[in-house]
Amino acid sequence: MKKKQHDNAHLITEIDFDGLTLGLAYGGSLCTDLSTGVIQDHDTRAIVVGATLAHEMGHNLGMNHDNSSCACAGASCIMIALLSYNIPQLFSSCSLTDYEQFLSSRNPECLLNKPQAKDVLQPAVCGNGFQETGEDCDCGSVKECTNPCCNAATCTLTKGSVCAHGECCQNCKMAAATQMCRPMRDECDLPEYCTGYSSSCPEDVFAMNGLPCMNSAGYCYNGQCPKRDDQCIKMWGSGAVVGVDFCYNQNIRGVYYAYCTRPSNDQYIGCQKQDVMCGKLFCEKGQTIPVYGRSVMFNACKATFYSDSTRDFGQVDTGTKCGEGKVCSKNQCVNLDVVYNTADCIANCKGTRVCNHKLQCTCAPNWLPPHCVRPVNRSESTDIGLQIGIAVAIFILLGSVVIGVAIYCIKCRKNQSSSTSAN
Repeated sequence: MKKKQHDNAHLITEIDFDGLTLGLAYGGSLCTDLSTGVIQDHDTRAIVVGATLAHEMGHNLGMNHDNSSCACAGASCIMIALLSYNIPQLFSSCSLTDYEQFLSSRNPECLLNKPQAKDVLQPAVCGNGFQETGEDCDCGSVKECTNPCCNAATCTLTKGSVCAHGECCQNCKMAAATQMCRPMRDECDLPEYCTGYSSSCPEDVFAMNGLPCMNSAGYCYNGQCPKRDDQCIKMWGSGAVVGVDFCYNQNIRGVYYAYCTRPSNDQYIGCQKQDVMCGKLFCEKGQTIPVYGRSVMFNACKATFYSDSTRDFGQVDTGTKCGEGKVCSKNQCVNLDVVYNTADCIANCKGTRVCNHKLQCTCAPNWLPPHCVRPVNRSESTDIGLQIGIAVAIFILLGSVVIGVAIYCIKCRKNQSSSTSAN
């Protein structure tokens, strides 16, 4: 699987697995070398095999098997332990919660970039609803398509159209470069604007990692502001608060409920003293039963533990503040300048340009790309209006000067005439 870069890969095989097993996948492994799975081609109906594929991919995305409390709009949900007669097509409420927790705790960075169409190896299929290499557009079958910019029969643009899809395609034309296509969500995000030559909104980039956020309670990390109190509320519900130092000092012990790293299911490595705030998440108050895992309680301290190391969501999130100018990285409390290495980028991005989370210069909020010299509230139309206003003012001024000079000349001639008559 290392021959080609991938976010997630699955192999479909005709090999008959043992017992009732139809597929296998590593849990919570997305964006790692173990982001893989294998599926048995166990049915002639593609939708049935597809349901198994979705199930195993769900495990890669941190989803557990559904229990009796989980529900979806269908008769059966995708993450049910055993495939039922009713082929599942929807994820359950539990799966959505698991996925949200996976995204917030693991922060899989490979999901931040958009896959390239050229990376799709299979030939393009017009009418499948996905724009592939060689297609101008793809709005589905002729019967399904409602897009006036796209010819569904040929997957080409209709006459006069220059685009058919995308946030920056309006009425089959490219939106102006001054149009915002992805607003700034919070202080850890940056807005994106249309380019004027692409129908797609540019890549979603965030504020520089390590930027103080939430009144300096945290530091930005890949568009988020991870904080322990928020993590406690997610784990233990409303009313939960961060545990005291006594709780976090237990992370030195290296036991199943207090540690920094867990290389395997039965191996727990304790934290160094300076890293205790980056090990197991300890909270107080909140619910008795955690949202994820099983609970451990002693004194006022509450933590969670998990039998499977690949689905352990009980650690402090990466990027969480662990001291002034320090954040958690790989379960260690590290200086910001060491883990994010932003010094050079900050030095290069001056004035109306700022450093983003990819260590690239981008326009600061309220300044338009690509050159960052025009404020957002001054669009091209505003500039044109201003130019017209200036031109009119100059014309009026010149006209006034000409009229004034003419009047002056007339007066001079009259004075000369009066002087001549007197002589």
